[in-house]
Amino acid sequence: MAGTISASKAAALLHISPSHLSHRSTSTPLFSVKIGRARRYFRRQFADGQVLPGLATLAARLTGAYIRWTQRQ
Repeated sequence: MAGTISASKAAALLHISPSHLSHRSTSTPLFSVKIGRARRYFRRQFADGQVLPGLATLAARLTGAYIRWTQRQ
């Protein structure tokens, strides 16, 4: 999928192990999609070896909006 990178490449960008990346995803949300058995991370959320500033705030707001939307269904 264009614009995405593998978990191992995302981990390398953050200078952490792929295992640490999967644990980090639960504490600091990262945007990703699951394709088959593999998780792909959106490339544009990383810069200079870090997650973009404010990404956690954005993720929390989007998650809250999604939960509110699904509760109305």
